[in-house]
Amino acid sequence: MTRHLMPQDERARSEERCREGQVWTLRESLAGWGPGKLYYQPPLVLVIGLETGVGGAVRVAQVYDDPRLMGPGDVLIGDGLFAEAWNTYTLRTSDLERLIRVVPENILSEVLQLESAEVEPLEEHSPTAAFRRLEIRVGAYFSIQAVAELMGRLDPSPTRLLLDTFPEPERILQQVRRKKPGIAWPEGELSTLKRLAFARFPADEAPLAASGSQKTVPVNILEIFPLEYGVNFRASIATISVWREHASGFLAGGRILGALLGEADVLACLELPDGSVLDAEESLVSPRDGYFRAFFPDVDPEMARNGRLVLLVCTA
Repeated sequence: MTRHLMPQDERARSEERCREGQVWTLRESLAGWGPGKLYYQPPLVLVIGLETGVGGAVRVAQVYDDPRLMGPGDVLIGDGLFAEAWNTYTLRTSDLERLIRVVPENILSEVLQLESAEVEPLEEHSPTAAFRRLEIRVGAYFSIQAVAELMGRLDPSPTRLLLDTFPEPERILQQVRRKKPGIAWPEGELSTLKRLAFARFPADEAPLAASGSQKTVPVNILEIFPLEYGVNFRASIATISVWREHASGFLAGGRILGALLGEADVLACLELPDGSVLDAEESLVSPRDGYFRAFFPDVDPEMARNGRLVLLVCTA
């Protein structure tokens, strides 16, 4: 599938101040080979918000140029382009290269309204459904590149806040056990965070995976409320778009579904078929859109592919 770019407005250059409602190209240097042995070309994006919590970050909706592939959650923005309100994520402002056009406020408002709305499911084997699966992978590829740098600009992590709020970690587990008596807890000597990561929710509390071929994994979410000296523990799910050998190890990445609080970080483990557990050397998550990545060094790729990804997100 080929991604075409519209003619560029010669009056608009990359130094133009970024604003909501603008459609931009991304830097060609971001292109590259990625998951599925595909070469990822930078898409057009519509700026739908400026991130105030992280300097140099911008929230975008991906844009495509073939209206025949439109479906629920898509919005025509002019000249045969449409914005994918179901496919939004965070980029660095430095990823933007050239301003193409500016959309009217009513169109931007429609995209923002649809972003938070339930999208009508598509027939699994339809061309539009297949197109959307690819578009999500494209968005994940470019957003994950930005996440690592942006997360390094944030204030101290929610995990640090959690441990500062609860100097005696056992009190975290006491709160969770009181509120969620049906959780199955792992055995053995584990840290509080590992115990939370490997905890299993009852079947009626765990979200169901969407039908389709995309890999999904359960995610445990710990919401932290330091002023109330409290926590909320809940189950979520993540779609996996990156699951491959990388450098001398293994890279996992994708998107955690559902809203997180203002800041977030992720503890990631990989349980191998032989029962051993690896901790991620590097794990990052974007609190605004849920894109995450985790890198596990010095692991046999075949064993890693057959392993189980375990995720705990702390958010405050």
